[in-house]
Amino acid sequence: MAVVSYEAYAEEYLARHLTFLSTLPTKTIGMAADVMWNAHERGATIFLCGNGGSASMASHFAADLSKTTIVPQHFAQARRFKAVSLADNMALLTAWGNDVAYEQIFAEQLRNLAGPDDVLVAISGSGTSPNVVAAVMAAAEIGMTTVGLTGQTGGRLRGDCDICICVDSDAYEHNEPLHSVTFHLIAFYLRQRLYAQTTGEE
Repeated sequence: MAVVSYEAYAEEYLARHLTFLSTLPTKTIGMAADVMWNAHERGATIFLCGNGGSASMASHFAADLSKTTIVPQHFAQARRFKAVSLADNMALLTAWGNDVAYEQIFAEQLRNLAGPDDVLVAISGSGTSPNVVAAVMAAAEIGMTTVGLTGQTGGRLRGDCDICICVDSDAYEHNEPLHSVTFHLIAFYLRQRLYAQTTGEE
C-alpha cells in the first residue's frame, strides 16, 4: 500500500464519508424512531446489544435514550424512556460466555428481562455477529419488535429484524460513525417529541 500524505488521506476520507452520510436511509430511521416512541408510550423497555465498538454504541445510545431525551428543565416532569444495554454487565456476560456459550450472552439476558412489549436494537457492522443474531432470534421467540443497525449488505440482520437500518458502507471507519449519527438523529428527534408531550405542545 502506497504511503500518502495526511492531507490527501483526510481529503479522500471526508469525501467518502460525506457520500455515505448523504445516503443514510432516513425513512427507515424514522420508522425505527417511531418504534422506540411507541415503546415509550406503552411503558416498555428498549434493549440494545453489540460487540466491540458496537457494544459501546449500545451503551451510549442507552444513556442517550435514558437521559438526553429529557430537556433539563423538565427532569422532574418527563415520563422517561426505559433503555438497557445488554453489553454492560460484565459478570453476567462472562458467566454466560464461560458456562454456556459466547453466542448466547445477549439472548440469555433477554430471556431473563424482556417481554413481548419490549424492543431490541441489535447493532452489527457486518450483520452476522453470532451473538447479535442469536439475540434477535431470542427476541422473536419472546415476541419483541427488533431493530437492526448494520452495514451495506445487512447480513442476517436485514432479513431477521422487523426494521433494519443498513448504512451504505462496509468500512468500519465509516460504518461506526454513521451508526453514531443515526443514533443521535433518533435520540434528539425523540427528545423533541418528549419535550412536546411534557409541555403539552403536541
